[in-house]
Parts: sequence; structure tokens; C-alpha cells
Amino acid sequence: DFKAQTIIKSLSDDIDLYKTTTAAQRALGTVEPTSNGDHWIPDRICNNCMLCNIQFNIFLRKHHCRKCGRVICHLCAPKENNKPILELGISEFVRHCKKCYKSPSLEWPEDNDNDNDKAS
Repeated sequence: DFKAQTIIKSLSDDIDLYKTTTAAQRALGTVEPTSNGDHWIPDRICNNCMLCNIQFNIFLRKHHCRKCGRVICHLCAPKENNKPILELGISEFVRHCKKCYKSPSLEWPEDNDNDNDKAS
């Protein structure tokens, strides 16, 4: 994806942003997620939800999927869409984006982005 490659290029030039570079690489699937959030995409590089592209503002806050690290809106990751991530050693219920997990207890609107199959 050209956008993700552009992010990695711009961030890798900044020595002080080692964790940010790791997070950008995670967006390309080249870094494994961790329990401490090092794989999260930094807030400051995302002005739009990484799933639905809605623009964030003072009323529409940014959230992170605890599994993949994407910056997403509350519609793409409702707080009720949560479960533990045992493979990361996270036993409490944490927020997931709709690409990583779709809780069967929530109603999900039809999407146009072909994510109708539930991720585990």
C-alpha cells in the first residue's frame, strides 16, 4: 500500500521516533503486535479513521485497536466490541476494530469494504 509505505519512509528519517517506525511497519504487517502497545499507529499521523476514513475532530475521538494498532473511530471499534488477546498475554477485555473482531452480541451494519467475514 503506497500510503503505508509513505508513512514508513517519512517516519524512518526521524531517529527519535523508533516506536513510531515500528508502529508504521506494523501497519504493513511486518511487526508483530505486543502487549505494551508499541505496535500502535501514532495518533499524530492519522487525521482520519483507518477503516471508514471519517475525519477526526474535537467530538469524534481517535481510538486504537489493541490487536492491530490501527487508529479508528468509535463506529469501527465500539467499546463493547472487546475481548481478551490471550496470544499477547492480555487477559482483560480490550477494544478491537471490526477488522480484527466482530462481537456477535453487536449489530453490525453492512459494509462496502468486503469485511463481512469475522476475524478471530
